[in-house]
Amino acid sequence: MAVKVERLETAPYMPCLKEVKVKTMGNIIQIQAIENCNRHSVIQRLDNDTYLNKLTGEVGEICHMTSREQDKKSLARSMRELREIINTNVVNTRKARWVTLTYAENMTDVKRLYDDFRKFNQRFQYFLNKHGYGKAEYICCVEPQGRGAWHCHVLFIWKKTAPFIPNDVLANIWGHGFTKITALDCVDNVGLYLTAYLTDVSLDEAEATDIPLYGNTRCKVKNDKCYVKGARLSLYPANCRLYRTSRGIKKPKCKWMPPDEAFEKVADAELIYEKNVHITDTETGFSTTISTTEYRRAEKG
Repeated sequence: MAVKVERLETAPYMPCLKEVKVKTMGNIIQIQAIENCNRHSVIQRLDNDTYLNKLTGEVGEICHMTSREQDKKSLARSMRELREIINTNVVNTRKARWVTLTYAENMTDVKRLYDDFRKFNQRFQYFLNKHGYGKAEYICCVEPQGRGAWHCHVLFIWKKTAPFIPNDVLANIWGHGFTKITALDCVDNVGLYLTAYLTDVSLDEAEATDIPLYGNTRCKVKNDKCYVKGARLSLYPANCRLYRTSRGIKKPKCKWMPPDEAFEKVADAELIYEKNVHITDTETGFSTTISTTEYRRAEKG
């Protein structure tokens, strides 16, 4: 498909829309207006290798990807889902802690990483219960390094203010290497902040470990260092499970409703994000405009 995506500077006027999509993620509300929107998929998967286009009746072959770099859409969707799950569950940053778990050795087995985390979480929850800190829900994310090693980041979330846990105590519970505990009190959009942390790579690290940048020149400067946005995504292998969550983690709520009703929900909220794009497919003549806005309501609790 010859698809072209054009960024629009201002929000498009779409007066004929009967409904917009509203996604609630904790104290963040996303409103998405889609022109020429078809809410029902025309693609039906028949088996692992074929699909049916219900509009044309055509049976096609599913292209199985061999790497995360080839499957950019899937990876971008996973990161977007992760960002939304984080924002849904972290409304009060004082109740959350961002924990990094690394290995003293050059550990390259992602399956072992998840197994080690599972055992660590059992020990950690026992520690919390023993000291009366209460159970912590978690969102665990894996991160590959340019040298081939893996480590993981865990967002622990409590029902009340997060307890103070000395780093050496946490390192002893982990038992495999270095640990770091980070408070998120000064972070406005936790989901955006943490997913950017997982995907961006400093130019120094990229050059030292030969991380492929694939022509990506979108950079940002933070603390006097230059970071290439999204460069770490090329290191994830195909079919890698990027994150796991505990059972108590909530998912975003999505609902379609009339535009007036949707914007009434955010009348007293702060606009924190806006993106407007026009998408065209020159081969089929398909054209649509998508306007996405996000609002943050005042924190509660």
